[in-house]
Amino acid sequence: MLLLAIWQLPKLALDSNILALFPDADSRTAEARVEQTLSKRFERSVVLLLGADDDAQARQLLPVVMDSLQQCSCFELTQTDLSGAALETLYRGHTSALLTPQWQEKLATLTPEQLLDQAQRRLLTRPGGMSAASLIHDPLGTLADFNRATKPATNIRIDASSNPYVVINERRFYVVPLTLSGSPFNVALQNQAHDALQRAEGIWRDLSGAKVLKTGALFYTLAGTEQAQQEMSTVGLGSLLGIIVLLLLVFRSPALLLLAFVPLAAGVLAGLATSSLMFGAVHVVALVFGAALVGVAIDYGLHYFSARMALGPQWLAGDGTRHLLPPLALGLATSVVGYLSFIAAGFPGFTQIAVLSSTGLITALATVLLLYPRLLAKAPKRSVPVYLQRLVMAAGRSHERLLRPVARPVWLFLILLILTVLLTFAPSSDSIRQMQQPSPTLVEMEAQVRNSLGAGASLQYVLVQAPSDAVLLQRIEQAAERLHSLQATSALAGFDALTRVLPSPMQQQANRASWQAAVVDAGVLKQLAERLQLTAAAYQKMLKATGNPVAVSLPELQSTLTERPDLPLYLADNDGHYSAISLTAPLNLEAITQALIGLEGVSLVDPVARTDQLLKHYRRSAAGLLLFAYAFIALFLTRRYGGLGALMVVLPPALASVFALTLISVLGQALNVFHMMALLLVLGIGIDYTLFLREARTEQLGTRLAIGLSTLTTVLSFGLLALSATAAIHSFGLTVLVGIILAYFLAPLAVLAKATKIT
Repeated sequence: MLLLAIWQLPKLALDSNILALFPDADSRTAEARVEQTLSKRFERSVVLLLGADDDAQARQLLPVVMDSLQQCSCFELTQTDLSGAALETLYRGHTSALLTPQWQEKLATLTPEQLLDQAQRRLLTRPGGMSAASLIHDPLGTLADFNRATKPATNIRIDASSNPYVVINERRFYVVPLTLSGSPFNVALQNQAHDALQRAEGIWRDLSGAKVLKTGALFYTLAGTEQAQQEMSTVGLGSLLGIIVLLLLVFRSPALLLLAFVPLAAGVLAGLATSSLMFGAVHVVALVFGAALVGVAIDYGLHYFSARMALGPQWLAGDGTRHLLPPLALGLATSVVGYLSFIAAGFPGFTQIAVLSSTGLITALATVLLLYPRLLAKAPKRSVPVYLQRLVMAAGRSHERLLRPVARPVWLFLILLILTVLLTFAPSSDSIRQMQQPSPTLVEMEAQVRNSLGAGASLQYVLVQAPSDAVLLQRIEQAAERLHSLQATSALAGFDALTRVLPSPMQQQANRASWQAAVVDAGVLKQLAERLQLTAAAYQKMLKATGNPVAVSLPELQSTLTERPDLPLYLADNDGHYSAISLTAPLNLEAITQALIGLEGVSLVDPVARTDQLLKHYRRSAAGLLLFAYAFIALFLTRRYGGLGALMVVLPPALASVFALTLISVLGQALNVFHMMALLLVLGIGIDYTLFLREARTEQLGTRLAIGLSTLTTVLSFGLLALSATAAIHSFGLTVLVGIILAYFLAPLAVLAKATKIT
């Protein structure tokens, strides 16, 4: 483990993506591929809006700021061609096939004379006139109108120096689009980007009235990572301070204090190194829970110290270790079963927690069993102080006296059954939004930036899939027609579809037919050429330039779509062709779903609702997993304690779990998957208490002292997680806090029920 730590820890990488805690969707599905492409396109996007009182000074300083940002390898300045030059080049020669809906209606309703007069008026009134090339390729201006329609709806303007800007409250804010060179959830990249942004903002803030607005996933991940690191420090330091105080008060030995942290250090290093080897990166949430591991791993040392101090001068290291081995081994086995049960839940983040914690606990116990007998072979000069003996035993007697009236198996199982039934009616929440509580300042700033840019896309989108690119475009047109009808009813603010930049081959063919009938066959083009005094050769060139019979295809457009994140998504592979129609809020999801019924290959995708359903599924799965873990541990303990004895050992943590959920529900919290996952820890840790009491026999003092100290250290560790501002960690920590306290209180039931049965 030491060699593994030396190899892995220097290259330890952290991941702060909260969605990485949850299972990935099947990457083979069309929906997953589209979402992965959308995520890759947008999650690395960062937009800065830079404003100042003096616009002239701002323009002069803007290149300095951009140069400062370019010096960091974490950023790439985004060079998006919003002019649409690439598309215009592709469209040239296909004038008759590319018509806006407005021009389709004009060609169908206007007379040849009206079309001719409109074309001539446009030529005569156009500022700066028209070039010969434009006249030949776009005589009626239809292609120019189509090109304008392909440009994204935005509030961005361009100044004389080609700098993009928006106007907010009558002030110019220059737009600086950036692209991260890697994932925003990479902690090292976050730090680089943070430093680069700080330097750039420092340069800009030298201006009078300087103001910086920003948006992007980067800023949320920066805030989340900082919060997780602060909480990790709070949990780790709080646990350590609490343990130090307890050890000094009880054992009054600085040497034991130092010795207690040897297995802790070994466990934490082993857990981190193993996780780094297996997963490549350790999630910061796993790191937070890893900090809480201190409160569990310390239990092994506490039991050893307590047993040694309880025997005092009569201590024999060999006999004492052999006596402690069964309950310690059983406790480790059940704790590891509880942790490893996380793996069966299918959560990648919890799998990391399981591996980190299990490896750490195994290493910690191995360190205790191999190291302590050698270093603590000498018997202590004094036993447990008299006042502490009286306190521990008096607390134990009072504890048992309170529990004795209900210490009958039939009553305990009845209480467990009633509480379990009542919990089925407890409110639950599976909303992913409640798992993340972003900074209100960031949310407000993002809304301001998006409103100023004119970007209001929602998380929901319409997925269109087809066996070919031609069929895909046709299905998009059918969906767009349905969505257009919704805009008139206020059920949808707007949408953006791929057919904005390319009609389907069928529509292109229909457009060419309309152009041929209304413009060429009706003589509009010939009469326009005559009025402009074009030669016969020029007229023939115009006919050829506007009537390319070959349709523009999606493969021709694919490279441009890839380079332009402002254009609709198109994705193709061997199995099919896919596109996403983005929707603009506000929208009515139910109305959109109804409108799309009956369209083949078209479906509304709501990532948030799907994630909520996933959380609901795993909350229920975790409940089933918990029952399986109890059954497995009870079966495992049957060989040692018999059927009823094994059930009575697992009953106290089971009662503690249902009591904890009931109390949390009464306090007004809706139950979620993290409450359920926390109960696996209540089982893994709480069952140690019943095991040690069953195995204590005559050594009651040392056992009760160790269990009390163990409870305090666990409460300090996991109880501090309940203070977390992250809802998921708070739910987990609160459940473990309440559950462990109750498990400690109910632990003597295993012994009392046995005594009651014998009596």
